[in-house]
Amino acid sequence: MNKIFLIDPEYENFFNNELFNPLSKFNRDNTLDPYIRLKSYIESLGYSIFTADQFFKFDNQIINDSQFYYTSIGGSLYKKLIDLKICNISFCNYIIFEPPIVNNRPYLNLDKLLEVFDHIYVHNPDQYNYSNKFKKLYWPQPDFTAVYCNDNRIMNNRVALINSKHSPIIHKLYNFKFYGDLELYSYRLRCFLDNELIDLYGSKWDDILNIHSLWFLYLINYFKIKKRYGGKVFNKSDVYNLYNFVLCIENQSINGYITEKIFDSFFSGSIPIYLGAPDVSKYIPSDLYIDIRKFDSIHSAIQHCMLMPDYEIINYRNRIKDYLQSKHFDKYKFSLNRIFTL
Repeated sequence: MNKIFLIDPEYENFFNNELFNPLSKFNRDNTLDPYIRLKSYIESLGYSIFTADQFFKFDNQIINDSQFYYTSIGGSLYKKLIDLKICNISFCNYIIFEPPIVNNRPYLNLDKLLEVFDHIYVHNPDQYNYSNKFKKLYWPQPDFTAVYCNDNRIMNNRVALINSKHSPIIHKLYNFKFYGDLELYSYRLRCFLDNELIDLYGSKWDDILNIHSLWFLYLINYFKIKKRYGGKVFNKSDVYNLYNFVLCIENQSINGYITEKIFDSFFSGSIPIYLGAPDVSKYIPSDLYIDIRKFDSIHSAIQHCMLMPDYEIINYRNRIKDYLQSKHFDKYKFSLNRIFTL
């Protein structure tokens, strides 16, 4: 019997196997690399893998002669598959990438997901110790080849910040829940507004006719933001390669919630100024980044960075490079391979 893996993306942009396309216009910052490598890994075992929407294009012979292993990365096609009552589909994994401030729907439906799936991957499984189905998610990262160490960074006395505009108000309305101090969107924007040494990049910051403009902090500072706004970028490395330091602030403060932000900085040989997961040092060595919590303010943290001697910057880069080439990074680099191992 053929073994076929199905992976269900949250967004239809990645249907029709676009998730595995290295030339996809959605392959920003090489974010699809973990899925492309996953496909190669699955095929090296003699199996096949498709995005889950392709199941509905298979003929009856393929469906009857195959065993299917389904994983959702936010997609909901499993509901249709369940309705088909096909016995040769195993619902293996449900992976929750986003924190509650972005999308709390999966968190509200955990009991139902537990009934369907063998495993649920979350950032902090210790929080859900009532079931052994919860597993630790390590945010999948691209394969590291070489840190770009530009020793002549023209913006070496400034700090880069790349984030799209997202209103915490909109997220709270969408999720019908208020998360208070756990959201870090507002702190991130305040850091930029209060520090002239921070350069802001990302999408929609100059577009006031946008739903995410429904944000008091943004609206009252719109002209100040627009004046200092550096524009949209396709690849973060194009900007990060110009800076010694990058401000990396997660969307929400949750144990274990460590996204691509800190790694994007690593890949460019930039030093992250980090705030996010309270237990970040449990997963990433503390001598690879600047922990904002160790300073009395963001001003103090940035001042510390601006006064850092060149030899210490080089030491950071060398430690970052060693980490990316070590087995400790493998848990992120091969995250999907481990999830999809039968």
